[in-house]
Amino acid sequence: MIQHLFETYTVSNVALVFALALYLVGFFIALLVDSYMDKVHKRALIAIIALIASLIVQNIWEDALAAQEAYSPMRVYVAAYGYIIRPLILILFIFIVEFKKHYIAIAIIAFNTLVYATTPFTKLAFYISEGNHYIGGPLRYICLISSIVLMAYLVFISFRNYKLQSWRDILLPLYNVAIIVLGTLLDGTVGGLRQSVTFLTISMVIASVLYYRWLHMQFVQQHENDFAAEQRIQIMMTQIQPHFLYNTLSTIQALCMTNPQQAYEITGMFGKYLRKNIDSLEQSELIPLNDEIQHAKVYSDIEKVRFPDIEVEYIIEDGDFNLPALTVQPLVENAIRHGIRNVENGKVTVTAKKAPGAHIITVTDNGKGFVVDSAQKSGTHIGMKNVMERLEKMCGGTMKINSVKDKGTAIIIRIPD
Repeated sequence: MIQHLFETYTVSNVALVFALALYLVGFFIALLVDSYMDKVHKRALIAIIALIASLIVQNIWEDALAAQEAYSPMRVYVAAYGYIIRPLILILFIFIVEFKKHYIAIAIIAFNTLVYATTPFTKLAFYISEGNHYIGGPLRYICLISSIVLMAYLVFISFRNYKLQSWRDILLPLYNVAIIVLGTLLDGTVGGLRQSVTFLTISMVIASVLYYRWLHMQFVQQHENDFAAEQRIQIMMTQIQPHFLYNTLSTIQALCMTNPQQAYEITGMFGKYLRKNIDSLEQSELIPLNDEIQHAKVYSDIEKVRFPDIEVEYIIEDGDFNLPALTVQPLVENAIRHGIRNVENGKVTVTAKKAPGAHIITVTDNGKGFVVDSAQKSGTHIGMKNVMERLEKMCGGTMKINSVKDKGTAIIIRIPD
């Protein structure tokens, strides 16, 4: 009965091919107007569309050759092409998610291609009998196994490369795996019956469109996160600079009445600092560590005038690297203002040392300390959060906070080489 349906309802077959063609055309148009994907990703997706279109043509051609009573050598080559193309579509999606050399995936593709490219001569995967019947060889399942392994690897690197917001984000990739497996099972159930377009090809068309949609959602989310982080950076920059300038000028103003000579010296030092660092203060770009340390020293020296009991020590053993502007200075400022300002014998120590594969900066104090989890939940210590985000976004750095109430705080920054 199933065979009767496949051989009788030719209009349905035409309608199916027409629907798949519309899917691919819509896919192509959506890709052209997508403003979130770069040219490399778009080119890879256009290649996927072209391969899927050729796979549909291959299905129709092979079905026509299979319907003939006489054996045609062309059927072997047409069938082999289909088995070669299916895994290629999956590896293109892998390169879209993570553009690098995936040696295992490339090896799988190479072996699958070799098996089916030589099948007309070796009969390793299949051959066509004189009666025009398809007969599987010893490696008949190599395309199926290759596709399953590549699909599983695609899902794995997708989850590894994109920060999923919730469990709902995994539904589309898992659904794609399910429909490809279902298409394969249906093709196996149909067996030798005629198929103008295989279930697996239909599944791959739908999965490709859905996977593109999933990738688009991830790119949009990443773009929004980057934009929000950049906005926070700019807001933080505009907030810190006036605050720093105001405190400095207020200190100088007070010293003009009590110690004009010291006011003169601090004004000169501050002016020299501004001349060297104003550009880096206005830009969200990496600057040398020495410039950032000078920035921190200006702040700490001025604060020491206002609070003579505090001590700030700088131990710089490794200074030959760059980092985001306003990284160390806000941490020193935070340690002084919230940690040691009202503590007897308060001290802040800033160190920079080289470690294997990284540069390590620590800012420690013996001040009041705080409960890290509570501070993060309440939204206080926003300066630390801003520093952490800029380190991650701008240079792949990390920041770890250790603090004990009434004992002090240690902040460890790690910047990769």
